[in-house]
Amino acid sequence: RGAQEGDDVRCRGSWTRHPKFGDQLKLASIEVVRPTDDAGAVRYLQRLPAIGPVRAQAIVAALGADGAFAAIDAGDAAAFARVPGLTADRVAAILGEGRKDRYRRAALVFLRGVCDVGDRSAEKVIDALTEKYGEGCDIESILRGDPYILIDLVIGFGWARADQVARALGIAPDAPVRVRAGWDHVCRLGEDAGHTAVTLQVALHGEGDRRPGAIGLLGLPEVTVLA
Repeated sequence: RGAQEGDDVRCRGSWTRHPKFGDQLKLASIEVVRPTDDAGAVRYLQRLPAIGPVRAQAIVAALGADGAFAAIDAGDAAAFARVPGLTADRVAAILGEGRKDRYRRAALVFLRGVCDVGDRSAEKVIDALTEKYGEGCDIESILRGDPYILIDLVIGFGWARADQVARALGIAPDAPVRVRAGWDHVCRLGEDAGHTAVTLQVALHGEGDRRPGAIGLLGLPEVTVLA
């Protein structure tokens, strides 16, 4: 997912043995990495919407692979003056797409590596947070502040998955942000069951196996949950 023929990739996973096809790498993540050779750079630059094959070749011919990526990362419009046929508007578009690409790659590395979120879910998280907070938002800071916003923003992210991300980020079990999110989830479960209100005891202890209360959900003593 996310890789095209000819890309340089960094894969993480575990080796397995298929009875028919032999040794296979069961992927946990795959990251497209920037190539260091000119031919690879031409292929990579074409991934950016503002750059086609002819323009990619011209950029690499003028700046080299390292120079092209350095100019895009630095937002160095002056460097592209050495590339024939590029207007100021086209350079601005290339630099804008480069910023988006760099932002997205950094966010994927953080989500995969630190938060242990799979590729497909990581893409959903980036899209959801970008839609809410804008292109180039600091996804790491947002999630370190409150990973439980994923429950409302990302389809398929329930309490358990958001809590897993919180643990990966080092959020303490009794942190106020986690306890507050636990209460929110208990209220959400009550709404889903058709209630407009529940007693404090039901909210704390739940209703048997059908719906957990805040104490069981959070795994904390009652005094901490109430505080």
